[in-house]
Amino acid sequence: QADRSKALAKAYYGEPPRYSYWEGGSTGGRQGLKLIQAHPRDYDGLIANYPAINWSKFITAELYPQIVSSEIWAAFR
Repeated sequence: QADRSKALAKAYYGEPPRYSYWEGGSTGGRQGLKLIQAHPRDYDGLIANYPAINWSKFITAELYPQIVSSEIWAAFR
């Protein structure tokens, strides 16, 4: 993606970009963290907004409302 984006910028502007940054949030933030580790020379900087990296807490927090609501509905049966 970085190589193609840089080639596209060069084709349009006639010169390559001076700097390249990755910016993303949630899954895009997680992808940015992985990209900068795997390909550090492809980017000059990284903006990883709220990267979804703590999956054990993330999934628990995502499921908690469903568990609570199912308990509430079970009480009314």
